[in-house]
Amino acid sequence: MTEYTAHPLAWPAAWPREKNRKHAPFHRRMNRDGQAWKSKERLTVDQSRLSVRHELKLLGASGVVISSNLRLRIDGEPMSSQPNPDDPGVCVYFTLNKKPRCLPCDRWIRAADNLAAIAKYVEAMRGQIRWGVGSVDAMFAGFKALPGSDTIVPQPPMTTDEAAQFLAEAVGRPLSKPEFYSDAEAFRTAYRTAVKIHHPDANGGIMSGAWLDLQRAADSLRLYHGGGK
Repeated sequence: MTEYTAHPLAWPAAWPREKNRKHAPFHRRMNRDGQAWKSKERLTVDQSRLSVRHELKLLGASGVVISSNLRLRIDGEPMSSQPNPDDPGVCVYFTLNKKPRCLPCDRWIRAADNLAAIAKYVEAMRGQIRWGVGSVDAMFAGFKALPGSDTIVPQPPMTTDEAAQFLAEAVGRPLSKPEFYSDAEAFRTAYRTAVKIHHPDANGGIMSGAWLDLQRAADSLRLYHGGGK
């Protein structure tokens, strides 16, 4: 596996950068009087770092490198108490099942939140494996190797045009761009139809590439229509 730097950020060249970052919904979970509750305090870099490493350890990953523009401690880990960098992107490199993997995120304004998002992504992957609806290979079925590298990353988000084309083909009818672009309900109806066709439950529990591509298409069109299911 290629050695990636913890600092500065080693962003995968094939992965597009987020242009419109948002505030993340993540908050600290605290304990008071023996009960867990969610504080409005923002996550710290150290809390997010520990979450990522914990989730990847449970997944069975090794060789974890957290790459960012955060300043580093003497041990090479990101410092917690520091200003948010101008570029808050985070990319976590690791080895899983003897294959190099990479999970990048820069959707959120704060580096700590991008790191937390990666931790939540890995947690969701573990949940699907734990409950028998997928495998490690299935989780990475929609991932591909970087050009000129053996590191495997998620496929980039679809453009709106690509998403509309994929969704039309997924439900087996000609593409009507104005319909998907101007009518959010038409998009949602087509998506629900496609889910019935490509959901793992309808395909022997197999998470196919078509199912993962459907989620990419839906994410793109949801963003175009301003969010929502």
